[in-house]
Amino acid sequence: MTQIGLGLDLSTKRTRKREFLEEMRRVVPWSKLIALIKPHYPKGKTGRPPFPIATMLQIHFMQQWFGQSDPAMEEAPYDVPLYRDFAGLDGGMTRLPYESTILLFRHLLETHGLAVQMLALVNEILSEKGLMLKAGSVVDATLISAPSSTKNASRARDPEMHETKKGNQWYFGMEAHIGVDAESGLVHTVIGTAANVHDINVAEALLHGEEADVYADAGYQGIQTRCAAGSVHWHVAMKPCRRRQLNLSDRLDAIFDQIEHLKAGIRAKVEHPFRILKQQFGYTKTRYQGLIKNTAQITTLFALGNLWRRVRHCAMFETCQRRRHESRQTQVATAEKRGDRGTSMFPARLQRGSQTVNAQKAGCADLPSSRFRRGAIRAAQRSSEGIMPIELIDANRFLDMLGSAQLKHAPVPEDCGITRAESLKFHCINYSHLNTL
Repeated sequence: MTQIGLGLDLSTKRTRKREFLEEMRRVVPWSKLIALIKPHYPKGKTGRPPFPIATMLQIHFMQQWFGQSDPAMEEAPYDVPLYRDFAGLDGGMTRLPYESTILLFRHLLETHGLAVQMLALVNEILSEKGLMLKAGSVVDATLISAPSSTKNASRARDPEMHETKKGNQWYFGMEAHIGVDAESGLVHTVIGTAANVHDINVAEALLHGEEADVYADAGYQGIQTRCAAGSVHWHVAMKPCRRRQLNLSDRLDAIFDQIEHLKAGIRAKVEHPFRILKQQFGYTKTRYQGLIKNTAQITTLFALGNLWRRVRHCAMFETCQRRRHESRQTQVATAEKRGDRGTSMFPARLQRGSQTVNAQKAGCADLPSSRFRRGAIRAAQRSSEGIMPIELIDANRFLDMLGSAQLKHAPVPEDCGITRAESLKFHCINYSHLNTL
């Protein structure tokens, strides 16, 4: 008979999984999530007492993080002591939850719609900390395949899933539609549909109502006609075939191409949550049958993905601060060796100051996104080569005018650097073409 353990941890190796769980233990708002579940959790007045909510919630989250099925999650705490430590279970002295217990807890969250409430709670906490601004949104969707085999009890595929064609390939499964904060890239809305539902049909439901600008790819063309007039300003990408037809040697076409480049830089943030979902958490195929169960799991994963991005954001900030401090110390040490104590303090400040001056000269210091601002500065710096007039970057109103319905009737600004001949060409642009800009 061997001794179970004396509580001594003599191992010095810190694995990536251990570090990940310790990071998530710090950032997940356990007390608030437990308070959210407690009104729906069984009281256990008779019979065997239920497991604590904290234990079941931690096991549920580990099941989502590591892609475990219910039977695999029942066996994992026996095999992996790290899982028992994270859930607060003493392996040999307490009972561990069965597969049916894990299943019933997941059904409890699905029945009461607690996954959506968890996402809202996480976003509320992140908004209070200033990590979600809600000034703009980016919408997109991704396909998630489902098992297409009919080798099951019903001898049929999932009736709520559907097949669709993307490019020259057919897919069977569902589609996850998300709305992402344009500044931070954090997910604020999740909707699950069958794969054959078009993205544009659920685009308006992905907005939280506080944004002024919404960015989307070319698959959302025509959304302006479906939304209420003046509700939000849609920035929909130009179709690739039309963008390839632009003549970059022409000043106006070069401006349109640069605007598409700036919009793509903002729209790219919606791809990051999909990477976390499919690569970090390994969710590439539906696990359950039906849209409700799979949508609840996807919503939980996006909520946990927002918290994981917060961990990465804080870690990157600390790394940058540490490297900046080390660089500062190196500069000071080098200056002391040379006998010059003042010059080492200026380069970083001068660099930040020059960026501010460039932004003010370009007139883009108040643009809605830092990525948008950097792109505008680069475009303004290229104006000396005759590629783009610097005055055009000075116009927030110019960018707004590009997406407005009055563009074909509006006069071209006199200070925008467009000649009379180009102005005539500017007026001849078809409004249906402007919807793609």
